[in-house]
Amino acid sequence: MTEKKNMTENKYLEMADDFKNIMDEKDRKVKKISEKYMELKKDFSRIYGLIRELIDYLEGTTDIEGEPVYEVLSSSIRMIASNNLFGEEMEKLDLYSEDNITIVNLN
Repeated sequence: MTEKKNMTENKYLEMADDFKNIMDEKDRKVKKISEKYMELKKDFSRIYGLIRELIDYLEGTTDIEGEPVYEVLSSSIRMIASNNLFGEEMEKLDLYSEDNITIVNLN
């Protein structure tokens, strides 16, 4: 009887350890997803701000360092959006070349 009780206790301990490992892995995944979410939120906040700047400057300012303001800001917006929408997949697929989107860190 004691041997059977020890087997049952060992099974419960194994199950508890397995459950802990599963929960630890889930926690790691949730943290990774949360970090990615915040990165995306920050970048799209930057896009929002750039669009607002573009609207404000289109009527008043004609250039930034010799470039038309709409070209500078729209290029920044396009790069941020492209990096978020396509960057990770293109990197995984090794599709970067001069003809494709280049990831540029605008921070």
